[in-house]
Amino acid sequence: MLIDWARAALATRRRRPRYLHTGMGYLEFLAGLYARVQPRSYLEIGTRKGRSLTVANCASIAVDPTLQVSSNVIGEKPSCLFVQATSDAFFESGLLRRVFPDGVDLAFLDGLHNYEVLLRDFMNTERNCHPRSLIILHDCLPPIPEMAERTYRPSERRDGRFRSDWTGDVWKLLPILTAHRPDIRIVAVDAPPSGLVICGNLDPASTVLAEKYEAIIEGHRAMSLEEFGMDALFGLANLQSSRAVLARTDLGTFFMREPETAATVR
Repeated sequence: MLIDWARAALATRRRRPRYLHTGMGYLEFLAGLYARVQPRSYLEIGTRKGRSLTVANCASIAVDPTLQVSSNVIGEKPSCLFVQATSDAFFESGLLRRVFPDGVDLAFLDGLHNYEVLLRDFMNTERNCHPRSLIILHDCLPPIPEMAERTYRPSERRDGRFRSDWTGDVWKLLPILTAHRPDIRIVAVDAPPSGLVICGNLDPASTVLAEKYEAIIEGHRAMSLEEFGMDALFGLANLQSSRAVLARTDLGTFFMREPETAATVR
């Protein structure tokens, strides 16, 4: 019996995904980052039930077309505006600039899991930022390709351990930003279940992505993560330890630096 258990445990270990995230959970990391950078304004796209919204205690805007908030997510926020609309409709309204005329200090983008939508959300958010703002992208580093399918098909998953986890194809933002916006400081951290990508050194005046938007979308439309390759994606990410990032004494300037090659966690 003991031998059978040992064999099963060994088999499970061998099947462990090579790119399984092992750092702080993404909500814990977000809370830690918030505490360190102390933003005055916070934008969240894709609030849903509001779990990630609880990390912020500054003036906030939460956007989701189907809000399902049923608990106290306001906490000590001086103000919190809930907008039940698509992100496109929200940005088109101009409400963001009216509420935060000085720009957004910190933004968390976790909306529709389609890369073309996340790219628009990034572009629209950056326009409403300032050079010291941070934009955080969720779900761009899935540990297995099955999580990154364009369509959510949990019943057809081969790997049952990740049956309910789905990132869609937003992983494409990493190669897109790397190729077309090398000026952005990108720091990827190992926050389960699907990583976080933090973008700093932003340029609200940049028009590069807008001018190339259609070509970028068409050029990445047919690409799958299996085709692109997990090694290639995580090689671009140059993944950092979430705990090590939060422990940095220079965190205030770390995300503002020019892009550089950083030590990998793997």
